[in-house]
Amino acid sequence: SLETFMTEKKARPYKHPQINLRIPEELKEKVQELADKHGRSMNAEIILALEKYLESQKQDLPESFENYYLQMEKIDLHFKKYTETIKSLTKILENENLIKNIAAASQTQAEILQKNSIKK
Repeated sequence: SLETFMTEKKARPYKHPQINLRIPEELKEKVQELADKHGRSMNAEIILALEKYLESQKQDLPESFENYYLQMEKIDLHFKKYTETIKSLTKILENENLIKNIAAASQTQAEILQKNSIKK
């Protein structure tokens, strides 16, 4: 009876969840052609295609993240080197200013001494 059939159907669900999928007619035809060519059902062809796609995405992500982090480490290293260079240059400029100030003070002191010696 129909009631028994429906009860048995509910008791024996599909092994995997079922989804309804709407795809363009052209894509459906292409999937059907591939399925026929490979001797698979359309369902098996779609699952295989999805598995291959997801596997390719899984492989690409860690590599792209790894490359990203390697690039960030390189940038960080360069930034640290540039920062150290700027600090060194700043010290050199400070020392040059100090030397200029000492030289100017010495010049001023020499001029004062010279004026004092002329006056005597």
